Amino acid sequence: MNADPGNLPVIATTRPAPAPPPVPTIPAPVQPTAFWPGLKPPPVPPPEPKPAVRGAALALSKVGPDTVSPSKPLTYEIVVHNVGTAPAHAVRLEDRLPSGARYLGGEPKAATDGDRLVWEWDTLEAGAERRVQVEIQVDGAVVPAACGATVAFSTSPRPAAYEGRPRLLLTVAAPEGVRVGDKVVLRMKLANTGTAPAVGVVLHDQLPAGLRHEQGNPIEADLGNLGPGESRVVSLEVTAVQPGRLVNQVTAIADGAAPALAQTAIVVTGPALAVRPQGPAVIPPGEEAELAFEAVNSGTGPATGAHLTVYLPEGLQLIRAGEEGTVQAEGRNVEWALGTLDAGQSRRVSAKVRAQTAGEGAVRAQLRADGVPEAAADRLIRIGPAGEPPAPSPPGAERKD
Repeated sequence: MNADPGNLPVIATTRPAPAPPPVPTIPAPVQPTAFWPGLKPPPVPPPEPKPAVRGAALALSKVGPDTVSPSKPLTYEIVVHNVGTAPAHAVRLEDRLPSGARYLGGEPKAATDGDRLVWEWDTLEAGAERRVQVEIQVDGAVVPAACGATVAFSTSPRPAAYEGRPRLLLTVAAPEGVRVGDKVVLRMKLANTGTAPAVGVVLHDQLPAGLRHEQGNPIEADLGNLGPGESRVVSLEVTAVQPGRLVNQVTAIADGAAPALAQTAIVVTGPALAVRPQGPAVIPPGEEAELAFEAVNSGTGPATGAHLTVYLPEGLQLIRAGEEGTVQAEGRNVEWALGTLDAGQSRRVSAKVRAQTAGEGAVRAQLRADGVPEAAADRLIRIGPAGEPPAPSPPGAERKD
């Protein structure tokens, strides 16, 4: 059945309610830029910490005075700090000394390699630091920064093959200042800081010209074997015979280990004697000649009780000794009491001789003083015709002992 359009049901429709009017917002109050007296400002949050350096990283710094007087030792400190996040291995710190400086000591004591001071550590953990103190004597004004320090390290531990080696660490100590004629004790300490025995260890000491040992120069000592962690002390007594700044150098060697080198400086003060004989090289038989002898103190202090003695060979007859010389041994020797020879002073004496039988011989002059090594020199003289050339000087003639 068809619905009547006029009788169709009415369907109700709904519309959404209108939105309420917006609620007005109230702005937040503005913080004042100035505060009333007695009112504290809000706290400022601390800055975020900087992240540590990834891996091993070493920072190097020096602490010491700005300048130093040449007459006073300079003491400063070197700080090695691992600012990274991993340990540093095989750390080696070197500090190069300025020109004219000498190492007096420190804590810990450094090994010396020429003009460089050396310290070594197996491991420096992250965040850890090492401090070394250094004391040096300088010839002029210097600042610690003039001493160039460097540090090297490895990011991985040494391999087992390396750890199985010996490592030699050598130090030498001696008095800083002595006088000519004093006995000097050189104290050498050798340590094996490796993990394997040092086999066939030999110490070699190259003495400077101003130090003398009864066995000659150089001096060697066979120490045998040195186990890991072991150390040995060797003392060597020498005599100071010349003034000046003397540098003694010691080397240690062993199978499978790198050589170790150490040096020490000794300042020697006091007199140093020398004698210089002068005269003709050829004297004809029956003729007279004048011989002269110069006694010299080339050191830095006075030589007291100086005596000069001249020994004549066969074939020369003493006629006269000048400058109040005393004749001894039936005219074979002449002695002069020179008293005190100040530093840099020289005295000249003379003697007249007559040539007798033909031949050749050496006139020996010997200079002595209190507490000072003696000096001696020879003058070779030939007795023969005037035109005859002199014989060549034998080894040791006109020498200073």
